[in-house]
Amino acid sequence: MFNGEYSSIRNPGAFIYNNQIGLLCTVRHSSDNKSRLHLAWSNDRKNFKLEANPFIDIDADSLKGVEDARITKMRKEYYIIFTAFKEPGGRNKINTTRVGLVKTKDFRDYYDRRIILDKYGNNKNCVVFKNKESNEFYVIHRPFNEDSHLTPPGVRIAKTKDFLDFENLGILFRPRPGMWDSARVGINAPPIEIKNKKFGKALFMLYHGANEDRTYSMGYVLVKKDDPTKILERSETPLLEPELEWEKGIGKYSAENHDVVFGCNAIPISKNVCRAFYGGADMYISFADLILKDTEIKSYPID
Repeated sequence: MFNGEYSSIRNPGAFIYNNQIGLLCTVRHSSDNKSRLHLAWSNDRKNFKLEANPFIDIDADSLKGVEDARITKMRKEYYIIFTAFKEPGGRNKINTTRVGLVKTKDFRDYYDRRIILDKYGNNKNCVVFKNKESNEFYVIHRPFNEDSHLTPPGVRIAKTKDFLDFENLGILFRPRPGMWDSARVGINAPPIEIKNKKFGKALFMLYHGANEDRTYSMGYVLVKKDDPTKILERSETPLLEPELEWEKGIGKYSAENHDVVFGCNAIPISKNVCRAFYGGADMYISFADLILKDTEIKSYPID
């Protein structure tokens, strides 16, 4: 499936820049089995050309790799949030999985690279967006304890002015026993502002859930636009779940992890349709168009 240089290309963060759709893909390099973040570009919204050199490479804070970029445009800047895996030392497993942040204006270079949310310990599945009224940022993230990874973690929300100090606003939602998201949950995509027939102005976000069999599916959550700590609606059933061979990692398709669909951004392509780019079996990339019933997409991105 691959040319030998890479063993997997997956979990793309999607964005619009200069009327092109770009993807920031997690690419595992065969030479050292570490992941970097590579850009890929498309003029037709379907076919993409991957850049050979990483856009975000590993550094001293991410010696084991960088993965799963989520991208939010705020005015003229793009905030890129990603998972940074630090080289573990001995038995110390605290802060080995962390949240990284960079900013860019042109996707030729980035600046202000840093690790955020360190006080929460191990952390991932993070998105950021701005509160226009207060000029603060909301941060949704998923801290977890690596020594007790089977404990169902919850998705938390915080706010910050400078990405140095964070005010915890509590747990946004948790896994639900007996359902498709019973074992763990995490936010996949930054919010899209919508107007819904039932709820009015709201923010639409994709999230992933896993069950006890470690099957990863994707659903959605709606939160209040003026108070994103308040949930309006949440998927009872998945929007996307592993069904095809390349999503399950069966037949002619190998897998890093079987039975996984996992994406990091969704791009509106009409007034009520957004395109979710996602990875299957932690190895491949595709997309699905999601129709938002009784809903109009008001703006993209939120800035």
